[in-house]
Amino acid sequence: MSDLMLDTCALIWMVNNSKLNPETREKLNESYQMGYHTYISPITA
Repeated sequence: MSDLMLDTCALIWMVNNSKLNPETREKLNESYQMGYHTYISPITA
């Protein structure tokens, strides 16, 4: 596991409380619990 980068669509889905794929949600949670960072694409920002 390593740091993650969210693309624009993933960020929009998360902000709008859309249902994420269970595998995606699991990877985000694992990354957080292991102390890795989740970044937002600079194009999105």
